[in-house]
Amino acid sequence: MSSYEKFNYLVRPAKQIERKLLIEGLHQLSACGFPIRKYRYVGFGSPFYADFLLFHKYLYIEDMLCVEGSDIKRRMKFNKPFPKVALHMGKASGVIPKLDRDQRHVVWVDYDYRLTPDMLSDLSGFAATLRPESVLIVTVDADPRVFDDLPEDIVNQIRDFRRQKLDDEIGRWVDGGVKRSHLTRPALPTLYASVIRGRLHDALKVRKLEFLQLFNFSYADGRQMLSIGGMIGSADEKKRLRSSDIYQLKFVNETEKPIVISAPPLTQRERLWLDQNLESPLKQFEMKSDDVAHYRRYYRYYPSYFEALL
Repeated sequence: MSSYEKFNYLVRPAKQIERKLLIEGLHQLSACGFPIRKYRYVGFGSPFYADFLLFHKYLYIEDMLCVEGSDIKRRMKFNKPFPKVALHMGKASGVIPKLDRDQRHVVWVDYDYRLTPDMLSDLSGFAATLRPESVLIVTVDADPRVFDDLPEDIVNQIRDFRRQKLDDEIGRWVDGGVKRSHLTRPALPTLYASVIRGRLHDALKVRKLEFLQLFNFSYADGRQMLSIGGMIGSADEKKRLRSSDIYQLKFVNETEKPIVISAPPLTQRERLWLDQNLESPLKQFEMKSDDVAHYRRYYRYYPSYFEALL
């Protein structure tokens, strides 16, 4: 079952915060002389087309290509929000040979499953094809979840099985192979980020280019996800970014360790109080200190949802 059949992509608060952070970062790139509005956006839309709607509305991107692997062509056409959104029904790998090498792109491959060799092959293909100044972002499932209510010996067997399977798939790109210690909620996103960064580095080195990382987030609206992204560029793009203000954005992250996005559930009254008292100690109601810190970090991006009874 595809993730769009389980979740409404428009009402996932942590994901929505991530989208807003990416949009702000891409806006800053525009201010640095990279005309994002003239780029072509390539992404996974699902029938909700959430990223397409936001990137068109807030980044003014007109030229868009939606990639959809499920066999739902009529549904995708029915829900297409703009005439200029082109559709590719198939895998992302089928798009790579057709990319215009003279066109700058924003590519966001938003996978809903764990890191695999095929996924890394896609990333290497994009890295080998995309023009410098293009932006490449990848999202993967980085959740090491096991059933902790099971007997300990069964839980350990599950962990061992998952470690072995992950090692078989990506262990050759991990120094010393995948270990049990990697299969924790804090550690797995960092492991995946390290592997992705390494593969992009190797693919771009042939072209004498670099992956200039800007984004590295982990978040969970249920399962934990990792998103890592940045610009493909030469020494010239690197210098332009360094002389810009983009690294002053608090969420821009060049390291392997992701910044955690968390969207704690709040009542409307709690949220209003926190907005009005951003620097004040919390004494009015019970709330974990980590949740307070996360909200105060991302309050400007925190989504609001309302139901209209018509």
